[in-house]
Amino acid sequence: MRRNQWLASVGITGWNGSESPAGLRRNTHNVSELAENCVHAGFEMLDLTPRHVERLSRLVFHEQHRDPFDHLLLAQTAVEDATFVTDDRHAGLYGVPIMKAR
Repeated sequence: MRRNQWLASVGITGWNGSESPAGLRRNTHNVSELAENCVHAGFEMLDLTPRHVERLSRLVFHEQHRDPFDHLLLAQTAVEDATFVTDDRHAGLYGVPIMKAR
């Protein structure tokens, strides 16, 4: 029986913080602390790899979902044959398994 595996993409999630006046997102968290807390909670860290970036390049973008950070996470989800946990109603457009966060 396969045990559930929880993956965390802290580099991407950590950057996806608040929006600056210039419209760019900046990290509002201590990424090292976030990663440490994820590992302590039983998550496996998931690095961004060339396979993830290659999958991102083939991702079909949808006008109603323009979040580049989600796009990276969704590409990782597809490559890792994982389930994406989110409350974003548009994430289901990408053909990966979705688990509602709320």
